[in-house]
Amino acid sequence: MLDNSARTFRVFLCHASDDKPDVRELFRKLTAEGIDVWFDEEKLIPGQDWEMEISKGLRSADAIIICISKESTEKEGYVQKELRKALDIAQEKPDGTIFLIPVRLDNCPVPVRLAGIQYVDLYDPSGYQKLLSSLKVRAGKFGIKLAGIMPTRPPTPDKNYEFSRMITDIFRDDTGLNDVLVHLQEREPEELGWFHIEIRKELLHIMSDQNRPVMERVRAGDALAQIGDPRFRPDAWSLPDDEMLGFVEIPSGVFQMGNDKLGNEREAARESPQHLLDLPKFYINRFPVTVAQYMAFLRGTSSIGQIDAKIAALENNPIGSVTWHAAMRYCQWLTGILRSWPDTPKKVARILATQENGSSWVVSLPSEAQWEKAARGMADARPYPWGFQPDPTRANFDATHLKRVCPVGCFNSGKSPYGIYDMSGNVWEWTRTNWGPNMESPLYKYPYHPEDGREDLRMEKHVLRVMRGGSYINRSEEIRCSHRSAEFPNINCEIIGFRLAITLLAQ
Repeated sequence: MLDNSARTFRVFLCHASDDKPDVRELFRKLTAEGIDVWFDEEKLIPGQDWEMEISKGLRSADAIIICISKESTEKEGYVQKELRKALDIAQEKPDGTIFLIPVRLDNCPVPVRLAGIQYVDLYDPSGYQKLLSSLKVRAGKFGIKLAGIMPTRPPTPDKNYEFSRMITDIFRDDTGLNDVLVHLQEREPEELGWFHIEIRKELLHIMSDQNRPVMERVRAGDALAQIGDPRFRPDAWSLPDDEMLGFVEIPSGVFQMGNDKLGNEREAARESPQHLLDLPKFYINRFPVTVAQYMAFLRGTSSIGQIDAKIAALENNPIGSVTWHAAMRYCQWLTGILRSWPDTPKKVARILATQENGSSWVVSLPSEAQWEKAARGMADARPYPWGFQPDPTRANFDATHLKRVCPVGCFNSGKSPYGIYDMSGNVWEWTRTNWGPNMESPLYKYPYHPEDGREDLRMEKHVLRVMRGGSYINRSEEIRCSHRSAEFPNINCEIIGFRLAITLLAQ
């Protein structure tokens, strides 16, 4: 029997040109698993006979993934030479062999010639893992183990000890973390090595474990900032690594805005009357904008702004000290980037290319109504994203006693009903809504009427803008979903950051 332990598992990506962005993302993920992926953009070089090279790639593949979508299957001539050759090769395989794997990129019909083969829905949250499981079975036929489907613990006692020692050192103190960083660089210069991958997994597990003390979760997040936080994509301006770049759909519908149950007259005047508000669909990012994301903006625009070196090292912390105007410039920049980038996920690209009744979908700050709906959901008028009582284990505010900004996502059980992190505490978040010129009394009161001028982006600089969410120094009353505050748009303060939305705005 041939020894295949030294060779890599070979996969061919069969696809239509319309599906390039999604297929590039699949190529990136499979390559990270240690798979040798044949993808024309990566394998073909100028001067080659592309038809001959494709034929060679198909013949040498251990498995062929056939990517299909509505756009590709509805076009005449989709079953091209590439797909026909794949089907011909598949006929040479023994019955029952996992060789051709149809992958649906969206909810599309499966071509007749593939109808008898079980397919995978890549747009389903569990789809990618199902695909990996299938590839693992196929690779096992050749005695090959896929790097990305390894045990969660090292396979040998020596590795187990080394791994455990590094985790212990990370949580010992800053010197211990620095020692681990040096050791990792010497032991494994490539950041996709076994120890890097497993340490990141362990740190993410600790960070999301609500039974762990808050300080341990924050420590894990700080370490991820140094070792590399896998939740974000360095090749995509450090946006979240998922099929929507972190944007979560908030469906259209009615929610209860404001609060009628306040003993404080000042707060009551700002937040009442509580009222039902029907908002159309929008999208909001699951995390506040991070330091790494804002640094990508500064580099991409050759901006003068500087970030302190200590802050820059904590790339997964929410950015602070950003004026309202700077936050809006970031949104405008990102809108242009995502509209022109060929790798923008298909659904995000479609949204940003859509116009409706003279309005366009753009990246912007959320309105305060959008922010509040994303924070409290539609089922009830809960005061906090997680429920009805303040809880220092679910958010970073004064009672948590951290006394500092912490990495995004450390409070897993503090998510909103839509799965949005850090809506309460950590840093205040700008909205695009106007407050008025007087801090003591908002010009724009409740009920909320979006057409009364409060959403006019052309307001003068003396008009304050609404902030939401509170920060790590604020009391429980100030981190409620309905709490309103404001600041002048040219103010930059280390406890004021922002969050992105994709929304329909008049142009």
